[in-house]
Amino acid sequence: MASNAAPEGLMPAPLGVIPDFDVNHYNSTQIQFILAYSITLFFAVITLLLRLYTRIFLIQGFGLDDVFIILAMISSVAFFIVCVEIMKFGFGRHLWEVTGLQMANYLDNLIAMVTTYIWAPALTKISFLILLHRLNPIPWFRVSLYVLGMIILIYTLTINLVIAYPCSPLKPNTGDCLNHCGLWQAILNIVTDFLSILLPIRMVLTLKLPTTQKAILAGIFSTSIFVMVICVVRITYIMSLANNPDVTYSQGRAAVWSCVELNVGIVCASVIVLKPFMRHHFPGVFSTYVMSVDNSDATPIKSFPRGFSESKKANPSEYQHPNTFQMARVKGGSGTNDDGSGLGHGRSSRKGSMSTKSDETPMNGITVTKTVRMNSRTRKESRANFLDTESTEEINGPGPNYTPA
Repeated sequence: MASNAAPEGLMPAPLGVIPDFDVNHYNSTQIQFILAYSITLFFAVITLLLRLYTRIFLIQGFGLDDVFIILAMISSVAFFIVCVEIMKFGFGRHLWEVTGLQMANYLDNLIAMVTTYIWAPALTKISFLILLHRLNPIPWFRVSLYVLGMIILIYTLTINLVIAYPCSPLKPNTGDCLNHCGLWQAILNIVTDFLSILLPIRMVLTLKLPTTQKAILAGIFSTSIFVMVICVVRITYIMSLANNPDVTYSQGRAAVWSCVELNVGIVCASVIVLKPFMRHHFPGVFSTYVMSVDNSDATPIKSFPRGFSESKKANPSEYQHPNTFQMARVKGGSGTNDDGSGLGHGRSSRKGSMSTKSDETPMNGITVTKTVRMNSRTRKESRANFLDTESTEEINGPGPNYTPA
């Protein structure tokens, strides 16, 4: 005689609770996960599309950082698909509503869920580091980016391999190992997020800009703080897994914050590069300051409009000073860019022992200028960047016998 016994969960239900084994009925945790992901995905997709529109059509500078942020989005969507797929195997449900067969299928898909999750924030951070690499050519800054990028790749790959082999959920008694991997991944994400914020903030503080402009730039670079806060909240759920046998439900609760973390990270990485878009569609509202590195012997900064290079040729004494860098405030306008870094093809000249090279490109509201002046003791270089501003740094500053060419 065929058995019509009711399914039995992996743990007894609390007194007065009737288990629900209908996999087509989502509980509150599963619904929260779907809503949280869908809402944050909407903003992530919008900002990503605006970013690609800006890079491809406005400044014509699609770069490697855009490739990585697209890969991060693909990883995020894959994570959501895997999570929704394994909901029928108990993800987000209490163990008294999960059968032994469902748990076996759940464990089979757990590696895919973890893999798609851990690579999404890693790819987002790598994309941001590539942006910073395009922004600042200073050697120590770029070396710091290389080191931080390698750290992110190494710990992400290591955790992925550990979960796939020694801590595989398909092996018995690996629950604690999986929890430790999740905890360490969250901690390392917070640390690398903090370092990713610290590097550009330190650079912003050295710029000769009004306080308001510095605050705006610092705020733009600090958007990743939201991701750090979300990651801290997620850690509390990971720590609760250690002494909680109801693992499928606890992992679902933690995943609500995980999906928010992934999409908010993509939003933050995309918003940073939307200034040309805002200036193009809202001309006159936004202004751009040339960013200049201060020096101890600097004279008062002179404000000058677009086309200042012609004025500079006519009155070189007003602009040439061995220890002074200029700052300009420019409004409105439009233009194009020759490459993703914002630098155009310029002209060069030589005068005495001083060689100069200057690139000027109208780029969405500002004439971007790259200037390199070199002799045996001095090298000054300014680079346009993805924020549609100009950065000037001095390396191996001039000696006491230096005189302008």
